Amino acid sequence: MKKKLRIWLVKLEESGPFHDPHRTTRMDMLAQNLSDRGHIVTRWASTYSHKAREYIFKDDRFNLNVNGVSYNFMHTSLKYKSSSSLMRLLNNEILGIKFYLLGRRSKDRPDIIICSVPAISLAFFSALLSKLNKTILILDARDYWPDIFDVEIQGIKRIFLYPVMWWMSSQLKYAAKSATSLVGITPFFRDHLINYANRKLTIFDAHFPLGFKKLSKNLMNAEVSKVYWKNQGINFDKKIIYFAGTINRTIVNTMPIIAETALRLAKEKKQVEFVFCGSGGQLPTVKRTYKDFPNITFVGHVSSFFLTYLASRSYLAILPVENRIDYHNSLPNKFFDYLSNSLPILSRLDGYLGDIITKEKCGKIFDSGESLYQCIEEYVKDEKMRDEESKYAFQLFNREFTDKVVYEKFSKHIEKVFDMKTS
Repeated sequence: MKKKLRIWLVKLEESGPFHDPHRTTRMDMLAQNLSDRGHIVTRWASTYSHKAREYIFKDDRFNLNVNGVSYNFMHTSLKYKSSSSLMRLLNNEILGIKFYLLGRRSKDRPDIIICSVPAISLAFFSALLSKLNKTILILDARDYWPDIFDVEIQGIKRIFLYPVMWWMSSQLKYAAKSATSLVGITPFFRDHLINYANRKLTIFDAHFPLGFKKLSKNLMNAEVSKVYWKNQGINFDKKIIYFAGTINRTIVNTMPIIAETALRLAKEKKQVEFVFCGSGGQLPTVKRTYKDFPNITFVGHVSSFFLTYLASRSYLAILPVENRIDYHNSLPNKFFDYLSNSLPILSRLDGYLGDIITKEKCGKIFDSGESLYQCIEEYVKDEKMRDEESKYAFQLFNREFTDKVVYEKFSKHIEKVFDMKTS
């Protein structure tokens, strides 16, 4: 690949270094790798932070340059509080239209557009732009949209579900059929797009995991972090079982299992504590429900700076994610975080992730309060096993899931697609 490509990366929810400078996302890592390979990279995102549910900017911002990558932030006053809500879909639709209009007027037409799914509306308008400009389109599936809404949406909201599903399905069909390359974070999500494209797998299709860029320990201030966690009530003399992620309905559904285990550990005076970090719509519910448990703590949103320290002092990590079809076939971001911090993983998920944990000997699967208790007991009674699994976790991360390993492969795939389509 000798040609310097102009590449647009489209993902509304990932705002680069402008919200949390120490937290890198898939688009951040891909953008930096492509830029380092000499390409001209432009990121398109929303001014509204999907994680924090607050605005990063109060108006459009264009051509913000960070480490050789240009950022364009599109603004709308329409906010949302829930990830699975009509307001989010309307927000995405408005920004999709805005992206299309801005893209049409742009003098710097891209050679390639890479758009994440979700948001489906952005995939649709990316497809329209790619047709207009005769640009190569690559779709990158991270989630099981729109099909998962049939599982997620309950009650009276289902009345509005079917016309929305029809519209989103129509948009995704058009986008998938327009794309040259269909990519997913696992084979399942790649094949999800292929089903919408109604075609067979080709050499242009691939899957790449999310990967993870670990925060350098040089950025950590141990003394500041100790004070922070002491103020949160965390005692590092205990064995910390660490969670970092969104506190959503799937966490709520798994909490009774964890609570059963925590109660038994507390009665036996075992020095073990579950520490949950992250925000989300269900955070007030779980904090209220489990506030009297002495060994369960919900901290809320924590910066990457302090999370890294907590992970370095933790004993185990937990993935309290139920076996829903999309989770069953995915590798969540926290999986890579845990591996990078040498933490054996307690997972409620079996499936794709469970197979890896079992094969690589870097954790255990639980499906009840009793089995979770027994998993923890095994580690406590056999420190050598815990230390071995810790080593295996870190080795697996370095071998397959670092940002360099994953995004070198992804970047080379992008270049190969361009070469093969234009030669």
